[in-house]
Amino acid sequence: MDVATMSVSQAAKTVARPESTIRDWVKKSLIKHDKDLRGRVVIDRDSLLQHVQNIGHFIRQGATTDVINNTTIDKEQSLYITEALRSNAAMVQQLKDDLQHERQRNERLETQNKELQGEIIKVINEMKSLINKETGIMSWIRSIKS
Repeated sequence: MDVATMSVSQAAKTVARPESTIRDWVKKSLIKHDKDLRGRVVIDRDSLLQHVQNIGHFIRQGATTDVINNTTIDKEQSLYITEALRSNAAMVQQLKDDLQHERQRNERLETQNKELQGEIIKVINEMKSLINKETGIMSWIRSIKS
């Protein structure tokens, strides 16, 4: 079983629904599925999550004990799904905010890095100049002694 698929029991745990509901969705072809080498049903993860998201959309539209895609959603389940969707949306927003913060930080560090590289080049040039002056002075002193 690869990352994109899961067993019926894993799917049920993932979306907090009974295994019988997952099997009903499979039977009604509401979610993509296949069979593994042993003949067991494996659920397409993306299809499962999309189906639950669709249910969540209907719930947000006010359907709490309505039949959605031939599946009855009770109020407790709808609250759970709605809260899970809100939690996921909040997590996605937090990740977007964190990414933006890290990009800004990266830009500041790149600017500081360029400034420091410029300073290093200045110091190197000053040191070269001092070395050249010292070498010149030492040559002049040697010439006077001789």
